[in-house]
Amino acid sequence: MLRVRMLVAGLVAVSCAVGAGGAWASVTPGWMCIPTPATAQNTGNPAVVEGGTGTAPSCTSGYTAVLAPTYVASGVGGKPTVVFNAVNLQVVSGGGATNAAPNGEGNVVIGYAENPSDHLQSGSNNLILGYDNGWSGYGELVAGTANMATGDYAAVFGASDAAGGVASLVAGKSNRAGGPQASVLGGEGNAAPIKWSTVLGGSSHHTAKACQSIPATNTC
Repeated sequence: MLRVRMLVAGLVAVSCAVGAGGAWASVTPGWMCIPTPATAQNTGNPAVVEGGTGTAPSCTSGYTAVLAPTYVASGVGGKPTVVFNAVNLQVVSGGGATNAAPNGEGNVVIGYAENPSDHLQSGSNNLILGYDNGWSGYGELVAGTANMATGDYAAVFGASDAAGGVASLVAGKSNRAGGPQASVLGGEGNAAPIKWSTVLGGSSHHTAKACQSIPATNTC
């Protein structure tokens, strides 16, 4: 509940600082004043308060200043935009480490993550974009449509691809990389099931041994 109030308070507090025609140059840092643990304990969970705008916050004793998100009415593409100024944005699963057992949390999802194919979406600490994708490991990057990442630290792009090997990479359509550090970089219907093997492109190529690289010499 406190986190929700923090975000709402920050948006409301600084939204008036940027006009309807605000440009990036006019974005002014806004501040929120967050109760310290001692203050929260002594006063029974006090509210977050605004800390002003500009280069320096105006928080009283017992509160910690943090930068608030800034609302820009005409930002990216001329659309309403929320800006986090001069900070990093970190999303975590709560497991204590990137490679902790996945719990389905800590993912950054851009879009609606529709899942008509009922793919498993149980991974953690991943970046997800696109439609009808699935993910079950950690440290994965999934983009495109109908793709599946099951290998930890894997990346998959394109359509109907699968990255099953640890740190594997897949792009194109209907391609598979099942071996550790294997990759399929394009084409359709290709597979790299053996560790450290690569298919560069083309159609219906399959690696058969470790460290094998298949060039895309055939025509479609």
